[in-house]
Amino acid sequence: PPPPPPPPPPPPFFLHAFDANPYPLWSRGLGDVYKRQAVNVGNPHAIFFVDKLENFNLKDIGPNLEINKLFPDRCNITLAEIKDSKKIFVKVWERGAGLTKACGSAACATAFASKINGLTGNEVDIEFELGNLSISINKNNSIKMKGAVSNIKSIEINL
Repeated sequence: PPPPPPPPPPPPFFLHAFDANPYPLWSRGLGDVYKRQAVNVGNPHAIFFVDKLENFNLKDIGPNLEINKLFPDRCNITLAEIKDSKKIFVKVWERGAGLTKACGSAACATAFASKINGLTGNEVDIEFELGNLSISINKNNSIKMKGAVSNIKSIEINL
C-alpha cells in the first residue's frame, strides 16, 4: 500500500496547553513570572514575561525548560521584560544551540505573545544583547521583521 500522506502543516500560531498548566518556574524563587505563552512561528517558542531579566540565569534554567515534557520536540525559551508598550528586552535559549545573542523567530514569537496578552500593540522593538529588531503584526496576524544584519563569522566549505 502507498505510504500515508504527510500530516498537515501546523497553523501559523498555536496556543499550547502550556497556559492552562502551572509551571514550576513560578515557584522556584527565580523572579516574578507574570505571563507565559507558547507560540509556534514555524518553530516552537515558550515566552516568559518577567519583571527583571537580571533575576534569571537563562544559561542555568534554559536547558531544563527546553526539554520539558510539555514540549515533545523541545522548545526555544525566551525571557522577556516589557520596558513599555513599544519595547521589550529579551534573552533567548535556542533549542539545540543554547544561549544566543539574537533570534529572529524569538523576536516574532515574543511580539505576537505580547500582543495577544495585551502587553504591547501591533508594533514593538525587541532588544537583544547585540541589537534590535522591529516587529509589526497586521490584522491577519502576519508578522514582519525589520533590522540590521551583521556578519558574525565567515567560513569556507570545500565540496
